[in-house]
Amino acid sequence: MRGLLLPLLLALAGCATPPGSRDLTVLCHTVDPPVQWGAVSGLSMDRHHLYAVHDHNRPNPEILVLRLTSGEASIVRRLPLLDQAGYLDLEGISRREGSGFWAVSEGRGRQENRLLRIDADGVVAEQVRLPHSVRIHRRKGGFEGVAARGRDPNEEVVVAFQHPWKDDPPGTVKLGRYWPMEKRWELFRYPLDDPRSGLSALAFLPDGRLAVLERDNKPLFRAKIKRIYVVELPHDALPGKPLEKRLLLDLLQWRGHLLQCGTNGKFEGLAAAGPRHLFLVADDDGDASARILELTW
Repeated sequence: MRGLLLPLLLALAGCATPPGSRDLTVLCHTVDPPVQWGAVSGLSMDRHHLYAVHDHNRPNPEILVLRLTSGEASIVRRLPLLDQAGYLDLEGISRREGSGFWAVSEGRGRQENRLLRIDADGVVAEQVRLPHSVRIHRRKGGFEGVAARGRDPNEEVVVAFQHPWKDDPPGTVKLGRYWPMEKRWELFRYPLDDPRSGLSALAFLPDGRLAVLERDNKPLFRAKIKRIYVVELPHDALPGKPLEKRLLLDLLQWRGHLLQCGTNGKFEGLAAAGPRHLFLVADDDGDASARILELTW
């Protein structure tokens, strides 16, 4: 039914912002040629391109290099990931300053959550695991987004945990910050709007604040929480003290605009081109052609 409903919405309304919206402009970029990406699960960008990854629903993980032109997102390169670890369930990607990427693979069964440093040729050069003292508290939902900034020796990498683990106080979920030069982890507590919601994606804004995509797992037409917040990570983690967050965008205020773009609202990728210029991509679960949403306000 969903496969029929979304094209119908597109045919009736078009993939653009309806008249009368003064606060937010939503542009919908279709993929040329039309493809199903399987399950798009991460998004990042630099000055020239967007970069996307997909999760375990596709057997051969790769980075898709995209160029936006005139409302279309063209795949200009596919970068297969080369590693010896076998199973990868990619749930986020971040372009490194200079060259290469950071990505996260969500743990499943005996597979651990891993932070991956990937070079410009797609070779997994390093796999970073959480300390044992953190891993023992694992439960459903692991790494679900990554954002990086800076260069050595000051590069920092932040990962989002999708849902609370056993050691998290009620109503909070972890953000982890990794310092590559020191090989050191720090953990922060992020306060959720609802214990049933979770984190889906991260992106650093140009001013250094961290944008956090918080959402429930409901389709867009009956969702309760699809929001982007900003937080500032202190220099040192403060045990037990939740971060302060500030609302950047409540996406459900523009529910109709987003539905017209043919998305189900399972947003799993976030990239920032400016303080008021974001890109979103939805996990289509292989059920629809991919679309990238460009938001400006």
